[in-house]
Amino acid sequence: MLENVEVVFRLHVSHRVLAGLVASKSSLVLVICGFFDAVINGKGGHVTLFQHSIDLILAASNVIVSLQQLVSCEANPLDSQP
Repeated sequence: MLENVEVVFRLHVSHRVLAGLVASKSSLVLVICGFFDAVINGKGGHVTLFQHSIDLILAASNVIVSLQQLVSCEANPLDSQP
């Protein structure tokens, strides 16, 4: 991804390392890929009393757009994904 880069250092706080100490590892650290389930609950209503409903479609679409923004900020569209 990064041209002419041989190594990357990152700083992270961990409960496994005492305050004031620095730890290192020569392989991948804190790399994770995970899955999650999301449940979005709504409350139906009538068009004449819409202010008493919770629009499930609007809430779900906001979640989708927010997740897409995270992905688009992290992934280079020119890199192919397997």
